[in-house]
Amino acid sequence: QNFNGNSVLFFNDTENDCGDSSDETDCFAGQCDPLTQFECHGQDGRCIDKTLVCNGRNDCLNNHDEENCPQIECSSGEFKCVLDNICINSTKKCDGFYDCPSLTDEQNCRIRPVQTACQQDEFYCGIVRSGSFNVRLSCIPKYWVCDGHQDCDNGQDESSCPSIECDPGYFKCNNSKCVPINWRCDGEDDCGDNTDEKNCPGLTPQCKSNEFRCEGTIGNCVNYTKLCNNVADCPDGSDEGAFCGRDDCSVQNGGCSHYCHQSPIGSLCFCPLGFQTSNLTNFKRCEDIDECSVESSCSQKCTNFAGGYYCACEPGYSRSGKTCKALTRQFAKIYITNGRNLIISNIEGTVLTSVRKPSLMQSVTAFDFHNRTGRIFWADSYTKSIYSSFENGSSTLRVISGGITLVESIAVDWIGNNIYWADYGLQHIEVAKTDGSRRKILFNINGSPLLKNCCPQTKNFSPQTKNFLTQITT
Repeated sequence: QNFNGNSVLFFNDTENDCGDSSDETDCFAGQCDPLTQFECHGQDGRCIDKTLVCNGRNDCLNNHDEENCPQIECSSGEFKCVLDNICINSTKKCDGFYDCPSLTDEQNCRIRPVQTACQQDEFYCGIVRSGSFNVRLSCIPKYWVCDGHQDCDNGQDESSCPSIECDPGYFKCNNSKCVPINWRCDGEDDCGDNTDEKNCPGLTPQCKSNEFRCEGTIGNCVNYTKLCNNVADCPDGSDEGAFCGRDDCSVQNGGCSHYCHQSPIGSLCFCPLGFQTSNLTNFKRCEDIDECSVESSCSQKCTNFAGGYYCACEPGYSRSGKTCKALTRQFAKIYITNGRNLIISNIEGTVLTSVRKPSLMQSVTAFDFHNRTGRIFWADSYTKSIYSSFENGSSTLRVISGGITLVESIAVDWIGNNIYWADYGLQHIEVAKTDGSRRKILFNINGSPLLKNCCPQTKNFSPQTKNFLTQITT
């Protein structure tokens, strides 16, 4: 019960439940450690760490920890947040980000410097003038630049991109994007500029569901709204004809489920965007197109609805059109072994680190990486064992000891925490948990040369996870 006679359920919770704050009076009085803690006087009364006193932030609810603080002097190269009595690096002044609790570092800014607007691993999209101010547009990860997708609002990330060469089996788009060669001339704009659908030899281009194919032509399609308009839009004038004077659509909508339009051959049924005629024999009924059944519709999640679809991304990814891009700044790495050590480099070839275990890496024949834990697994034919460690070589474990001869391939299932390996000497494929438990022989394939094609040698790329999926050949 409080001083005004009211009863409350909650007290000493830093909330004024009584109305006169009597439920929060002297809650922590005398309970603070004088050596390490600071007591917030008044109605708050809580204890806070001494390091939080005079840090420019209100850690006591009544701002008691920021009262009577001595004014600090900032060194050269620092900017003083006057209202907060703290110093920040001068490069953070007018960089487009609030660093002072009072927001004073972004006040009275005339021109925001481009070079300090983004982090070192980010690309600055440019500036747009608003009155007398230059306003920052956005910062994107550098690895999004020249990837074939416009991520900056002004397209700055895809301008002035150097010419690239696509790997064998890929088609080069005019926008320098590379797409699988079997995606060319499949009726889908995979390039983004439609160059993969141009100049398709031996193919008769399909007209869209709202178009009419001109007679005796290849690739000449006109929109249904141009039919029977007394203007020859087809080269041979086949979009105009004798039946144009009739009004077949006035009778039960011409039998069409959606749109009906008079044509030179009678009434024609057309479907709205996202719909198509149900089959080759019924051109009057429109049914929804399941765009999600097409592999290239979305890179990760696809949801179909009547007349369209939308793409979504897994947590940790950002959507850019139909493509999902990782938000993390983890860059692609290359893992290489010469049998004596493991070398980790970036895709430019710069060595990032090297794992050297003289007694455990005498003849490394296979290795793989656990994407979630960050551990490397490798097989050594000299010690007849499988080991694992972190990329820096720490926390080395002998996962499999004995019972192996020549492991030529190993694969880590980072989702199920399993490891698979093919033993060429014993002619079988085994599996175990990543800690070495529950070891079991999966296949005995005596004399089969397909063991050499197991695991890492045969891979499929998954656009959903951006990982290579291992395929075991049996």
